[in-house]
Amino acid sequence: MPANEFYYLMLVLACFAAFTVSVSLSMVRYRAWVRKTGQRIQSAE
Repeated sequence: MPANEFYYLMLVLACFAAFTVSVSLSMVRYRAWVRKTGQRIQSAE
């Protein structure tokens, strides 16, 4: 495999990994926000 193809493959895999990490972090932050907002709504009633 030529070096350019290897670097391109690494770039693509790194982009997919970064996307996966960012989506996972967003999901965790969203769930925490929903949990906090739900508690705030229940305590206001």
